[in-house]
Amino acid sequence: AKDFYAAYKKLEGDPRFSPARLTLLAQAIELGAKSLHVHQGKKNTDLKNKIKHSLVEACAPAILGLYGIEITSTEEAELKKISELNKVKAFEYPWFDGSKVTPELPGVKVSPELSGVMKALKGWQGLPDESVLEGLLLKLLEPKL
Repeated sequence: AKDFYAAYKKLEGDPRFSPARLTLLAQAIELGAKSLHVHQGKKNTDLKNKIKHSLVEACAPAILGLYGIEITSTEEAELKKISELNKVKAFEYPWFDGSKVTPELPGVKVSPELSGVMKALKGWQGLPDESVLEGLLLKLLEPKL
């Protein structure tokens, strides 16, 4: 998680859309949260079969609470956004069919024909707030495991 965060910090991003930064941030959050599950004795099969790549599931309040980590309502809202986009690999494949994204993400839906290049040029509305998610990530990285 710390390696992905370090890479995220080094990468300058375009304020309109930086799929690389968002991918690195999502990966760091996923690994940071899952490390807490592993520290609590969860096995790889639990992570693979139950949590999968859901950042919301990885940041389960019951697990985070054991480490004194509380998620604010703002962090929760941004976590839901990045989790849904991460699950459909929207940052890795920016031409994805946004109509498949759940209704909890207003403003994120895009047509399949809108290419990643066009999104980068025009901007992509409704993306997760990186600064809020970075604050959450820092909480996840605090516990000494």
